[in-house]
Amino acid sequence: MSLNHRSCSAVYYNPAKTLGGMIEADIYCVMGLGFASFISLGSMYTYWALEPHAGWEWLADALVLIWIGVGMSMVAWFKLWIAKPTFNPGQIHNLVGFSGFPG
Repeated sequence: MSLNHRSCSAVYYNPAKTLGGMIEADIYCVMGLGFASFISLGSMYTYWALEPHAGWEWLADALVLIWIGVGMSMVAWFKLWIAKPTFNPGQIHNLVGFSGFPG
């Protein structure tokens, strides 16, 4: 287990010392999973739709990076908007970051 995974686990489980805190942390993780799935699948669908067209490969690559960049920017905005230590965007970063990249 890498240091990053240990720190994410510690941040996830530390606020969940009560039943309500655990439910709240679980809700954040499920929302993060849905968000990461949307970003990952949306970017891959865009890539697969544009990549077969001759001359549009650069656009497919650029749009994947834009999808992921906008997704990471939204995660940062959510962190500021929610402003709670129980909201851990590290879980979302792991899901989006390790979801795969075409190329």
